[in-house]
Amino acid sequence: MNILYISQYFPPEIGATQVRAKENVLHLRELGHSVTVLTEMPNHPQGIIHPRYRRKLMVREKWQGIPVLRVWVFTRPEKNFLTRILFYLSFMLMGMAAGSIFLRQRYQIVYATSPPIFVGLVGWYLSRLRGGKFIFEVRDLWPKSAVDLGELTNKAVIKMAERLESFYYRKAVLNVTVTRGIFDYIAAQVGEKKLFFLPNGANTRIFSPDFPVPTRLRERFKDKFVVSYTGIIGLIHGVETVIRAAERLQSVPDILFLIIGDGVKKNEVVQLANERGLQNVIFMDAMQEEELTPYILIS
Repeated sequence: MNILYISQYFPPEIGATQVRAKENVLHLRELGHSVTVLTEMPNHPQGIIHPRYRRKLMVREKWQGIPVLRVWVFTRPEKNFLTRILFYLSFMLMGMAAGSIFLRQRYQIVYATSPPIFVGLVGWYLSRLRGGKFIFEVRDLWPKSAVDLGELTNKAVIKMAERLESFYYRKAVLNVTVTRGIFDYIAAQVGEKKLFFLPNGANTRIFSPDFPVPTRLRERFKDKFVVSYTGIIGLIHGVETVIRAAERLQSVPDILFLIIGDGVKKNEVVQLANERGLQNVIFMDAMQEEELTPYILIS
């Protein structure tokens, strides 16, 4: 089949969403399907477009042999409600426009993964335009998660987002969920026949106890009991708890906390560690899976 895969986040960006998208498209290709990816200019989570993609509205390239169409998005390092909405809406509009102009072939499947919630509109629109079946993947419930976090309080906006969410569930030929909780939530609206449960997994070729660990890394941490956090340092991840734990355990010199990742709250978490004068916490930038695995193995 000819499949259009739409994800606002995609490698070389680093993160769980990017890894899931990468593994999905590679597996689809292994099954013999022809896959094209529609995504943004790499910028996440720092909010800064990577140098080679700056001052461009669109880039067509190959990623591991897979055609990728990248579009410009409005993005800023400062994350607030306005910048986030502009970020999401700019991808929606640019995705629709670029998809209409440059993705002219017919697709049997148009697969859109959310959040952001507006990615669904890109998928639904292009599925109608190109005659393909619309599949909607839900990795997190929106607007519910934003409401639960207190980020979204405007009742009119919440109502509009809920209607948009329900529209996707009804229009999709299949809704793919990554957790049982999301599955049950959507099933209550459209029934289980339109749902498919596809949880996150791990690439055991990379995340394996046999993966090589450089000698210099083993030597650096050989006398330490390493406690690692790897991933996004964002609003919902509670990495501040790691800092509080490190503060309590300063008197135990063998314990070292290793925090690997980036996100909107990283500067705040680093500042928190600095204010407490913690010498048992090391921060490192986000890294690709192959680079990350040795750090997991020494933890």
